[in-house]
Amino acid sequence: MKKKIIVLNINKSVAEIDWILPIIVELKNKYKIFTLFQSRKAYNTLRKDKVLFNIWNDISYEYNFDTIIEKAWRFVDQKIFYTLFSDKYMDFFFRYSVKNYFRRKKINFSEVEIFFSEFGTYSPHIDFIKKEKDRPIVIHFPTSAFIFPKPISGKKANYSLSGDNLIVSNDTDVGFWSKRIEKEKIKVVGAPKYDSSWLNRITNNNETKENQKKIILIAYTSRFQAEQKKNERQLNEIMQVLGQFKDYKIIFKVHPRKNHPYYLKILKDYKNLDIEISNENLLNLSKKCGVFLHDRDSSVIYEGLVFKKPSIEYWSAINISNFENAPDMFKLNVRANNPEELKKLITLAIDEPAHEIWNNQKNAFLLNCKKYGENATQHCINVIHKLLER
Repeated sequence: MKKKIIVLNINKSVAEIDWILPIIVELKNKYKIFTLFQSRKAYNTLRKDKVLFNIWNDISYEYNFDTIIEKAWRFVDQKIFYTLFSDKYMDFFFRYSVKNYFRRKKINFSEVEIFFSEFGTYSPHIDFIKKEKDRPIVIHFPTSAFIFPKPISGKKANYSLSGDNLIVSNDTDVGFWSKRIEKEKIKVVGAPKYDSSWLNRITNNNETKENQKKIILIAYTSRFQAEQKKNERQLNEIMQVLGQFKDYKIIFKVHPRKNHPYYLKILKDYKNLDIEISNENLLNLSKKCGVFLHDRDSSVIYEGLVFKKPSIEYWSAINISNFENAPDMFKLNVRANNPEELKKLITLAIDEPAHEIWNNQKNAFLLNCKKYGENATQHCINVIHKLLER
């Protein structure tokens, strides 16, 4: 039987592939996997993560890039030609055709059964796909395992999702996203990337060498484009604390997109410390570390907790949000509000990794973030199959 096609539309970065890759790997025997990158920058973030890149490359049938000319053509068609002609003259050379677009990318549109697109970026492809009578199902998926807060009462969403369905990681996500897509179109599937079978696959080369230094891992978001002095003070305070743990190697894993290079200038002042800036897969790093540090309003805390690592949130340089986030709501957060608290918590994590603070953190993660146990991937595939039957 001839394989149908899955088109995986990647907008920004490797984070999108990180979430959905376990599902794509399981579907590869039934489908040809075609990845459509909206920029070469997005592709390059994947290349840097050798673990994910190698897995993706093994199952990838073909990939291609959207171009500036194609983006401009779609924009002109939507803003000018559609206003003037609506759906008339669709066969004329100046009208944008999604079928012709796919053909140029070496994709037979009639063979595409699923079009995956992440939920955080508007994709104009979807509007054109939905105009076709015989078309693939369009499924939005998360950029990460981030769990969204409860929506603020009375506040309207500033955009909507036009796909057929949305898959999300947690029941809590439904309230937030139901302001952007009909509630009945939302399906909760868990976080496939946290299934043990997947974790074992992407970390199976993780061997600790003899006499290797223990690791403090810091998942860092570099926001120096705003409030530079406050961010500089925060990073210096963190480094002054970490400098007191000289027997540890400090590994920075910087956000793939929020990575303003000014932080490197600051780290040059700490040449006496064993510091590494890593492009390695975050789950790989998390498995190897002894203590995991992270900032607020991020999903990376789950990368530490899935390996039962003491995970500490360091204080924000600037107030980013005024809502209760999921780690607060689920009582996952162990927060250091200042350098003194950070030092105490790191010391506690090193000296007493089985302390009730860390045990409570781990248990809260299992209770609230592992709804489908080790079967989130299969549950998600079952959901997708049911959606295709409609």
